[in-house]
Amino acid sequence: MEFMEPRSDEELFSDGPTESTEVEDGPGRKRVARLLRHFALLSLLAAVCLIGRQRPSWYEAVRYRQGSQLWAPPEWHKDAEGNDVKDTWDHYQMPNCDSGPPPNAKKKVIVGPKIALRKMKEKLKLPKLKIEAVRKMKDVLDLTDPQPQLFATDTLRLRRLRHEVDEGDEPDALPPKLAAVRDLKDGRVHIKYVPVKRTRAQQICAEHIAIASADHAQMIKAHAAFEAHRKAIRGLHYWQGTHRCGIQFYNTDFPAKITWRDDRGHESPAHCQQACTWNHDCEGFSWSKWGCFLKKTPKLPENEKRKNSTRFIHKFVAGVYSGHPCNQKESPYPWINDPFQKHNLPKPKAYHPAKNASMFCTMLILPYSYEVDLTIMQHQNYYSIFMCEHWQIYSSQPMQLAPRLTTRLVNTSQVAEAAGQWGTALNTEAFVAYWRALILDGDYLKAKWLVKVDPDTVWFPHRLVPLLMETEQHHSLEAPGIYLNNCPQGLHGPIEILSQTAFSTLAEVSPKCFWSMNNWGNWQWGEDMWLDQCFLTVGHAKRIYVPKMLAEDHCNNWPGWRSCEAEDIVAFHPFKNAEQYIQCTGKSVTTSTTRTATQTTTATATTQTTTVTLRFYNPMEKVENFFGNIFHH
Repeated sequence: MEFMEPRSDEELFSDGPTESTEVEDGPGRKRVARLLRHFALLSLLAAVCLIGRQRPSWYEAVRYRQGSQLWAPPEWHKDAEGNDVKDTWDHYQMPNCDSGPPPNAKKKVIVGPKIALRKMKEKLKLPKLKIEAVRKMKDVLDLTDPQPQLFATDTLRLRRLRHEVDEGDEPDALPPKLAAVRDLKDGRVHIKYVPVKRTRAQQICAEHIAIASADHAQMIKAHAAFEAHRKAIRGLHYWQGTHRCGIQFYNTDFPAKITWRDDRGHESPAHCQQACTWNHDCEGFSWSKWGCFLKKTPKLPENEKRKNSTRFIHKFVAGVYSGHPCNQKESPYPWINDPFQKHNLPKPKAYHPAKNASMFCTMLILPYSYEVDLTIMQHQNYYSIFMCEHWQIYSSQPMQLAPRLTTRLVNTSQVAEAAGQWGTALNTEAFVAYWRALILDGDYLKAKWLVKVDPDTVWFPHRLVPLLMETEQHHSLEAPGIYLNNCPQGLHGPIEILSQTAFSTLAEVSPKCFWSMNNWGNWQWGEDMWLDQCFLTVGHAKRIYVPKMLAEDHCNNWPGWRSCEAEDIVAFHPFKNAEQYIQCTGKSVTTSTTRTATQTTTATATTQTTTVTLRFYNPMEKVENFFGNIFHH
């Protein structure tokens, strides 16, 4: 037996390195290296686990809904042809993934001692059944498997399971092949119903489907509310037609000593006019954002009565609509309900010769909306269609917006839902009624070209004239006519330009277009796409693409396009604010003190002189309009 020599105090407490400490540093470095390797390995395992817990590839987050902890489904899906289709109430694409078993689903298993289960396997002649441990009962089980799984347990676990067995479902739930289980009288083998759990991928898929279902249900609910609203508005318009309701005066108040409020007409001026008609004491009404007020004037002596006198003074008040009650008696009114008859336009009138590059400019405005004030501003400043020699505005309500500015009636409600294949306004029905009014009025025959623009479209007729002249020089305007396309993807609605012959062709082929697009386009497209497809597939009018026709949010835009500084673009869209509209227009329109200007262009090919008359802004006429608003009527 060997003993170590005792060390001196200097060796025990010396601060300097000794020979023995240098030898022991080797294993220390190895220990540190080993710990670093273990740490790196654990980090790698953690990274693998995190990557494994990421969502599946089919779970693509497109947008995040506020107030929810889950990602919302995409708003678009592919149709049979591979095109992007907007998810709406009538065609909604649910997530295509495996969501696993339904909630609260259970799987039947047989639990018992391993020896008893083996005997049961031999008796039932089921050698392929595998006996699993009880701890695996928490795993997800296949509901489609007609054979129950076998789980072995000990006596203590078996006693706990006996209290959880659903005895009522035991006899009928067993497959006939396993009916021999009932013959086991030892009580050690039991039937157990265990919950079926989803995998993580299935849980994510189920959450995805739940959000999509809720989103779809909300769309269906909103569509039902819209249908109820549209039905009520159509009923109101039909009532106005049968009672021959008169014009509503905008920015006009009827001062009266006798006035009272009627809440039945608070929704709109049309409702207020209806409430005035229902009240036999009402002689006039005024509607504003504060409500509907019915008016009555004191009786005048016989010597002061004037024939057809309304006895109301027209006072200028911004934002107020006023008018008189409708007729008490009903009369027939041509309101069309059948979808085919709505699209069956009247026969057009014969072709009428007109000046080269002449335009009939028109727009359809939505009553009681921002478009009304925008149109008044355009009329006062001679913007948009009011620069054309021939123009007219239409609406579903007869309104006098200013002196010499009155809407012509369109027999429709102008109520459109944002839905369809592209999630746009389904306004084809309203514009078909608008086209019907244009055909019946016949004013489009005064010019070679029909120009329809939206109220929020900034456009310049003097830029369009050279394009029309060039088109007339290189193409024939004979039937079926020509229309100008403003977007590579197809015609867009902010500005639509049709030759007189093309518009007559539209009237002739509209019934055929309805039947050709009745399975999809009539109910899924806006008027611009419907018109484009009608010409392409049925009318065969020639489409000419003009790249410099339109710049807007959805087509032909570039960084800074809203500044309207591009001098070669005909139209910009949208500008719904009057200040922005004026700013955009002011950069391209030269102010002139003369009301009209004559532009003469000589065509080099035919040496033909063409004269086009355009109207420009006149400051004196703006003053005239101001005093007209004060003293009119």
